[in-house]
Amino acid sequence: AQCHGEAGRPAEAAACLASSKVADQLGVVSARAAYLRDAGDEPGAIAALSTVDCSTLPKEQALRLAAQRLQLGDVEGVKRALACVPDEGVDVARKAILASFYDADEAKRLVDLLPQDELIQEEEMTQEEVDKLVQDGVPREWRSARREKLDKALATKTLDPADLEAQQAKKRAAALKRRRKKRDVYLLKLEAEGAYDPKNPKPPDPERWIAKKQRSYNKRGRKNKGKFTGAQGGDVNAKDAAKLDVKRRTDEKKAADEKKAAEQDEAVMAGLAGKKKRTGNRKRRGN
Repeated sequence: AQCHGEAGRPAEAAACLASSKVADQLGVVSARAAYLRDAGDEPGAIAALSTVDCSTLPKEQALRLAAQRLQLGDVEGVKRALACVPDEGVDVARKAILASFYDADEAKRLVDLLPQDELIQEEEMTQEEVDKLVQDGVPREWRSARREKLDKALATKTLDPADLEAQQAKKRAAALKRRRKKRDVYLLKLEAEGAYDPKNPKPPDPERWIAKKQRSYNKRGRKNKGKFTGAQGGDVNAKDAAKLDVKRRTDEKKAADEKKAAEQDEAVMAGLAGKKKRTGNRKRRGN
């Protein structure tokens, strides 16, 4: 059944569960009803859940059964399942939540059964408090971070170009201030470790933008100093690297062609080229 369910065949999965030896257990019946609902057979799912005797179930399982029947729209089944749960303790609140989806009067009756001293009592606001709230806006403790970001974005869109530029300059100044603060803390840490002297600071390394293994003062890796360090895929020597340089090969070919053309021009000017060798039988004189 699990394999059929994972393969997207809920009807076959429900059929496997129906033919199993544990088909009458609550967990199996609930899973079969879920597969039938996924297959589009809601009446079959309701019929499967109807085979469960709610009176023999613990209250937790009865509440789960009522919630599953509510998903299928089986109001009568929900009422029968909730009737098996006594009206005491926190179960009354759970029953009120389920009942609120189909019967407001029943939900109100269950809410009235709850201890009133544990309910949140809402105090009415005076007109002065309402006017102050409208004037001051929503208190900060009532807002969420997402809402504050949205309000700032909307306020930014309504600013004038000059005010917007001033706001961006203020943000840049704040960022630079945070960066200076982090730098001072880092320098104090280095000074405490003895790695930095503020009276005699070391000049920055001119090769700090180059990888450490390729810096001139790095003694490691000198054995393969002339090795080509290009793209990965194996070691490449200078000869192979030259073959991959298309521009270099093009320039060499162009120079060779120009040299050959110059030699031909010199040969023509010297009279050493342009003569073809005579072929065929030549007539003898005197014949």
